[in-house]
Amino acid sequence: MNIENRIYQLADEILGFDFQQYKNTTGREILGVCINSEKREFEHLFGNFPENFLPTINRQFHDTIAGYRVDVGAHFQEFQFSADVFLLNKNNLKGSDKEIDSLLLHEICHMIIDSSSLNEIDAIIGEKDKYHGGKLYKKTDIENERITRHTVQFCNLLSTACEIAAKKYPNEFNDRWDCINSAMRYDLKGSLRI
Repeated sequence: MNIENRIYQLADEILGFDFQQYKNTTGREILGVCINSEKREFEHLFGNFPENFLPTINRQFHDTIAGYRVDVGAHFQEFQFSADVFLLNKNNLKGSDKEIDSLLLHEICHMIIDSSSLNEIDAIIGEKDKYHGGKLYKKTDIENERITRHTVQFCNLLSTACEIAAKKYPNEFNDRWDCINSAMRYDLKGSLRI
């Protein structure tokens, strides 16, 4: 699976979000970083990395499943470029389409919230989405919301995305909660990754 293309495809097909327009508007590139837990280092996944990019971010290696950082240059002052960074653990690249797609949707939702792009999506967050988003929020690690960024707004957006994904990809997802549970499999109470 080409992860970069799949991110753009899911964002467009599920939420009606145009990454090309986002890149044109913000002037930021999208870089893909692979998390290698065994070597405890970040590696190239996709995009044109500046020469000092990997050595710089590897000084602050953090082992996780996936992530999305809006405007990484704001966090590393030595960068003379503007980019967002998508992260995915090498071990998760071996997962099924369902497992990979649900993680990508999770991170796309973070990206949309963190970049204040909610008004740029075509998907409508309805009352039923909010109801299920509220149920999801109660299952998250609310005490650490500042770190996880699994806010009510995030949960509502993910609930919406998962409902649409279940309809568009019935071979992958049985229903909204099948998609939600896959997207949040490392983040719900009782399954938090330590």
